Amino acid sequence: MFIHEFRDKLMLALASTPIPQDIRTEKDFEKRFVISVILQVSYHEMDVRTYTHPWNNKTHCQPDCETAPNHGRVVAGCPRCWASSKKWASVLAFGTHHTFDVVAKDTQGNRLVL
Repeated sequence: MFIHEFRDKLMLALASTPIPQDIRTEKDFEKRFVISVILQVSYHEMDVRTYTHPWNNKTHCQPDCETAPNHGRVVAGCPRCWASSKKWASVLAFGTHHTFDVVAKDTQGNRLVL
């Protein structure tokens, strides 16, 4: 799957999934809605890897972040993956580096950021 196909599936899922009514903060919205939908969409997509905030998760990809996709042991919110994505998934603007809430990358190297 290419990133544009993933994007289309994600947009449809975000538009059609009900937002929990008790969400009160941006952090709660991201954790309980956005990341949840992204993980549902990406669950069966082996060609797209998602990088999300770990939110205190201590579990890592096995055996490591680079080879985990080949072994099927990718951990959503892996702190190592999240940290490593900052090197290639940030932008310099207004004199500082800005990172994204979620990053997706396909096997071709194409990226989608939120």
